[in-house]
Amino acid sequence: MAVRRNADRMLGKALAPVRDLLEKLANRLRVEGDNAYRAHVGTNVHLYGGERAAKEVEMIKREKPDWVDVGRKQRTYPALDKLSPDLEKFINKGWPDIRSLASRKTPLDGKFGTFDNSMAAVEIPSGEMIYRVIDPNSSDNSICWMRKAEFEKLTSKSDWRKNFAVWKSWNENGEYVVYTVPPRQPLKVWEGRAATQINENAKEYSLEGGAVQIVLDPSQLKKEFTGERRKTRWGYGDVGSDPVSTYLGLPKLENKNNWYEPKGKE
Repeated sequence: MAVRRNADRMLGKALAPVRDLLEKLANRLRVEGDNAYRAHVGTNVHLYGGERAAKEVEMIKREKPDWVDVGRKQRTYPALDKLSPDLEKFINKGWPDIRSLASRKTPLDGKFGTFDNSMAAVEIPSGEMIYRVIDPNSSDNSICWMRKAEFEKLTSKSDWRKNFAVWKSWNENGEYVVYTVPPRQPLKVWEGRAATQINENAKEYSLEGGAVQIVLDPSQLKKEFTGERRKTRWGYGDVGSDPVSTYLGLPKLENKNNWYEPKGKE
């Protein structure tokens, strides 16, 4: 027994350098792997607001993406220019106030203009999941969503931008989040085809629209029913060098704390 203990001790001593070397190697591989794939969120502080929109036009002129139409004289899905009385009456029944009112400013102001004439007041039942495409720096909850069936139709970033009429300066994309409507609390939303969008900085460029979108009041959403962020698998850039993107580095899939909530009475 003593001989065996001595042999084990001597063997352990002899193998100690090898064991130390393997542990150091394993630790080095772990650290290098972590650094290689660690996600870092960054923002290009030089590109905000109007400058981003202008850079987007420059990008389109230099390297036109396939989701942009040029010189289309007639809108495929003309945007509503006013909210009809038939739709406005639903606001008094609890649907989001989507009117354009000079007396207040909310994320929903005038957003009826993102729909064509298919816009309708709809109630989404408890348990149904709705989807929102987002970029790494955007909040999880905002006004624009879609049903699962519409999300699953999307095969690329181009599909999303073209069919939902979303300019880069509005949303960079790359990620998505899923919201499950809470039990016994159906969600009142506006739903219909996305209207064709004309670029305000260059009227010759437009996005077709036509996909069925949802516009809701973000203050009605609850954090605890929002899932974790996931990748769209479309990537984050739109064209080669993509000078418009506000995002630098690899994504870190994390839900944001800048959750929209109304400030006082509106």
